[in-house]
Amino acid sequence: MMEEGSHSMRQAMICGKRPGCEEIGQEVRRFISDNFLLEEGYDPEETVSLLESGVMDSTGILELVAFIERTYRFKIADEELIPENLDTIKGIVGFIAGRMM
Repeated sequence: MMEEGSHSMRQAMICGKRPGCEEIGQEVRRFISDNFLLEEGYDPEETVSLLESGVMDSTGILELVAFIERTYRFKIADEELIPENLDTIKGIVGFIAGRMM
């Protein structure tokens, strides 16, 4: 069984070693700013919960999943639809980078 927090630590290690994480982060941020109502100039920190901060709701998660599948050309399994993968920019980037390895 995985210890709490070890999933995010693994994602951070993947991204820290993977070229392209910065570009993935930029694409994710662009998608969020283009598709969700944000205060002008608001740029969420990479560890802020996008759900708790009101940036996205459950419909927004579905839009995010469609964006990831379309952009990075892989299917997200139901068991991967967890907050650690989709609730923060850091988690999203780590998840995408991990799946692209």
